[in-house]
This record gives sequence, C-alpha cells and structure tokens, in this order.
Amino acid sequence: MNHSSIKYRNGKAGRLLCLDRKDTKFCVMSMRDEDHAVLHHIEDGHNNLNKDYASDWDITPKLLTAGATTNNKNKIEIETTKQPVSSITIISHGCLSFDLMFPSYVKTANEDEDWIDDPDELGAYRFEGTDELEADALTEWVKKHMTIQFDGGLDDPNAFESIKVVKMYGPDACEYSDEGLIVSGACFYLEVGTKQEINEDQLEDIFHIIIPTIELNESQMGFTQFENYTGSFEDAPDEGKDLSVVWEK
Repeated sequence: MNHSSIKYRNGKAGRLLCLDRKDTKFCVMSMRDEDHAVLHHIEDGHNNLNKDYASDWDITPKLLTAGATTNNKNKIEIETTKQPVSSITIISHGCLSFDLMFPSYVKTANEDEDWIDDPDELGAYRFEGTDELEADALTEWVKKHMTIQFDGGLDDPNAFESIKVVKMYGPDACEYSDEGLIVSGACFYLEVGTKQEINEDQLEDIFHIIIPTIELNESQMGFTQFENYTGSFEDAPDEGKDLSVVWEK
C-alpha cells in the first residue's frame, strides 16, 4: 500500500495506515478531548468527516507519537510532523438542494431593455425556441443551459477558504407559468475548503451567494427566490452535469 501525506486541523500532518480493516485505506485523526481522537476516514481522495471511531479502536493521544500502535487486533501505524496551522485546509463535500426556484431577473442584450425584473414582464418572458416545448423537453433544455454564479456576501466569509460548484443534478421538472420559468428539484454539489470543520447551518450560508442561472446566447435569467431549500454533506453522484464554478474570496 502506498502512503500519502495528509494535513488536518490540529496543526499536524500525518499518514496513518490501518491494518486488518479491509475497507479502510488512508485515515487522519484530530483530538476530540484529552483521552480520545476522532478518526477521519479518507478513501480515494474524498473526506467523510465526523466519523468517531474512538470507542472502537481506543485511540488516545499517546498514539500521536511516531510509530505508535494499538494493542488490539486493529494495528495502527502513525507518522506525524508539525505543520503551520495556516497551511491546513479541510475539504468537505456538500449539496445545496432546491425544491422550487423562481426567476428574479433577466439580463438581455437588448439596449432598450437590458434588465427585466418587473413581475409581469418576468411572467411573460420566454427564451427563444422554448415557448412551445412540452414539459419534458423544456426540462431537458433547462438542464443543458443552467449553471451557477456567485454574487452577494456570506454571513461569515472567514469560515470559508474556497467554494467550488462541481456538479448539477436535475432539475426534475420545469414549466412556464404566470410567474415565469419555474424550476423544481435541482441540486448543486460543492467542494468546500475550510480551516475548521463546519456544520450544515454554516454550509447553508452559501445560499446567500449562489445564483442558479440560465444562459442562452447573451441572455441570462437569474433565480434568487427559493422555496424549501436545504444544505447537506454528501458526495456528488456519478450522474448529472459537470460544472466548475469557483467562488472568489
């Protein structure tokens, strides 16, 4: 098995090899309290944070010395080196899901009317070539043309080092109504870099800066009105549309 160096939040970088555990590849630890550590399982480059194996493996601070091992059948070998805390970034995988999205504006290339945000005008707006599409065809069209933009401010910008949208899954359905183009069942998957572990409330702060948009030629429709939206920690599925949109801190 190859070793790799992995950094984690308590200021040390280490590599940890777990034997007699068929499903475990690389792991790192951080201290939960003076008697126990939290083991963060890392497999194929993906983090699954907040998995506490302390009671299972009886991991203690004494194991943070080079070459330390447990006394039970699950042998653990650890090598540690000190690193500046400022150099440490935790990468978490999250999802922002939207049950319903409503358009807030349309930006066009029309010099006479380059910005539309009047509710009646938004309700009447149709992208070229979509007015006669059936619901399924319109949904596929939106999947093709929808992406993400970042704008606005976070409640706690210092909590984040990096935010990248990597995939869109859905939407499940789209239709034109008196309120404009309504989009339902869309999910956006993120890679979020932080100095400390974050919870779902902090993850949902990203709703303040994320704007799902539909782009066609020089026209752009932005969605900032949502119903039933949630944030959760989960990996992106294999299916869906790949994106690469980065938040500039």
